[in-house]
Amino acid sequence: MISLRLSAAFLAFALVAGAFPGFAQQAEQTAKDDDVVVITGKQTEEAIRDFVGQVAIATQGENQLARWDRKICPGLVGLPASYAQLAIDQIARRAFDVGLDVGDPGCSANIVIIVSMDPDAVAQELFDKHRRGLGYYYESGRKTLGRDALKAFVDSKEPVRWWHVSNTVTADGRKVGGASDKPGKVPSVSIGAVSRIKRTTRQDFSLALVIVDGRRMDNVNLLALADYIAMASLAQLDADADTSAYPSILNMFKPRTEGSPAPASMTEWDIAYLHGLYDATRESNTAKKQQGEIARSMNKDLSSPH
Repeated sequence: MISLRLSAAFLAFALVAGAFPGFAQQAEQTAKDDDVVVITGKQTEEAIRDFVGQVAIATQGENQLARWDRKICPGLVGLPASYAQLAIDQIARRAFDVGLDVGDPGCSANIVIIVSMDPDAVAQELFDKHRRGLGYYYESGRKTLGRDALKAFVDSKEPVRWWHVSNTVTADGRKVGGASDKPGKVPSVSIGAVSRIKRTTRQDFSLALVIVDGRRMDNVNLLALADYIAMASLAQLDADADTSAYPSILNMFKPRTEGSPAPASMTEWDIAYLHGLYDATRESNTAKKQQGEIARSMNKDLSSPH
């Protein structure tokens, strides 16, 4: 199991050096339903399917979409405590909305968010010292997007980068594979009857790591950034996805025409995507089937009168 703790040593290599970004924040601003971007124009099933196909990505070798099981514990370093708490509260709100619980203060962080003025050094040090926990080495039952994707994460120049580690578990949540607690004994787990419709296993996240480039956060609204991080940590998204044609918080750092505002919060499409992901069949035979379920759920949600 990965051991990335928000300890003194961990804080030391976050490399914030006492500096933090100048987030644009209005003290009176709160996360309300009416803050959500209103989508205009015709919404088609084809556009929704294309959006899902762009952003959804399956763990390597499993052909299944991963998600959190029951509880998350966000931890954030690199911001003043009041800012960090505001961001964590917003992430928690989005998690509650899809049926997840959030750990009590002091819980062991499984969503680790680092805001740093030297994000490249942070990513490299994490890789150098914690590559096993990041899934670099093959371990039965532990899944990621693979070594090439991990290298792309470490080398990324994006304002926000993310990395997920998941575990293969049975339908009732028991881990499959991994090291045995008895020397010389191969771990095993019994599973039920095989189905042609569903597998007997699913993919559950065990870690989401998000690194934010603090140098590029001037004039960025903190709640909008928290929504961006929530989207990227509650779902495993393709970092190379082109979402420019769709209304999404994922366009927050994309080039825009002059005078066009950045997304202020998750959009209806983002919220519908997360609902679709967390309602989809977890033990589905293929990621494509899960994507179809998400698209149908989104189409229903976005077509419903508000």
